[in-house]
Amino acid sequence: MANSILTPDQITRESLRVLHEKLTFVGAVNKQYDSSFASTGAKIGDTLSIRKPAQFKVRRGIVMDAPVQDYVEQTVPLTVQEIVGVDLEFTDLDLTLELDDFSKRIIEPAMSRIAADIEQNVLRTASGQSVVSAATAADLWKSILISQAYLDNLTTPRDNNRCVLIDTLMQVDLVDTLKGLFQDSSEISSQYREGMMGRTAGADFYQSSYIPTTETSPEASFAIVSFSAGNPNSGSAAGATMTITATGAGTIPKGTQFELNNGTSDAYAVQPETKKKFVGQKVYVTAQEDVVIAGAGAVVVPIAAPIISANTDARQNISDAPVTADALTADLQKTLVFHKDFMTFASADLQLPRGTDMASRESFEGISMRLVRDYNIATSDFPVRFDVLYGTKVIRPEYGAVVVKGY
Repeated sequence: MANSILTPDQITRESLRVLHEKLTFVGAVNKQYDSSFASTGAKIGDTLSIRKPAQFKVRRGIVMDAPVQDYVEQTVPLTVQEIVGVDLEFTDLDLTLELDDFSKRIIEPAMSRIAADIEQNVLRTASGQSVVSAATAADLWKSILISQAYLDNLTTPRDNNRCVLIDTLMQVDLVDTLKGLFQDSSEISSQYREGMMGRTAGADFYQSSYIPTTETSPEASFAIVSFSAGNPNSGSAAGATMTITATGAGTIPKGTQFELNNGTSDAYAVQPETKKKFVGQKVYVTAQEDVVIAGAGAVVVPIAAPIISANTDARQNISDAPVTADALTADLQKTLVFHKDFMTFASADLQLPRGTDMASRESFEGISMRLVRDYNIATSDFPVRFDVLYGTKVIRPEYGAVVVKGY
């Protein structure tokens, strides 16, 4: 029987399948695929608008509030600004292989590199509003449960969409402390995604070596000047920001996490609906981009969501106005506890060129990939490129918490 030739669409679909399987963290968060770019193709810098539910104040009594509160549906801008790919070659002879053989020889090594780059990049800003420090290895499991309670306090849904992503070295301590915890045979049979350990305590557990350690900053503590909500509906197209005062030059790396404090009365998280103050549950913000500090003065740091202390605002999320932002100690190992809606990963179609030897574009479960192969007449080569265009953003930091290794 004559060999069949693998088609570009077959290769792209198989590549997406393998990539999805290898994306441990991205596979567990909210993914959005924007099909509006299917005709023309998206470009780096295109912005998508992600909606968040409106929040309202409650009136007590028969008399209506004056003025009546406006209905403001928050819109969070998400820019698709990351493009990652792998460049390689495969010949027409390679296309005569069975798909399984082709996948093992060519696709899997290529997709492993793309997955590693995406995971590492996305995890740099994946820090939640709450932080819990595990003082000892024996406290690690309790710290994860405390993180779950912090999510409960902030009305994070208790459904099948909670996950725990454990640093590989912290996982050793956890499994050693709780031997046999992840041995449920029904869970083992469903572990089809790389890094999955099992499900317990209301969450799916994964392990990853790509979680970055906590980042350092030029100063241990910054004075806070102001916060900006960055809501496009109120006239600003930018995201939420924190303005701080620096005393000298330096760089605040993307992913740096700050604890917010307020002098004598500490700033604590509040229940989103009743505004109850949770004493002991501090509020944290994370730098969403690298911030270069040229010298002493005010510096604007992009953060995931606005910090609002006014009790007249339905979006209030902190009990008192913070006056300092204290950076976490550097180089601490981290474990993430989160709901899938904590973060959004958005992918868009890249332009599909004409006049090439091969060109294919497919989407699978929120991720779009493009394959292009051409022929180089000068060298008689078949250069091939795989590309993924994506953007990512923490949409609801209150749905995420971080456990840091304090031992």
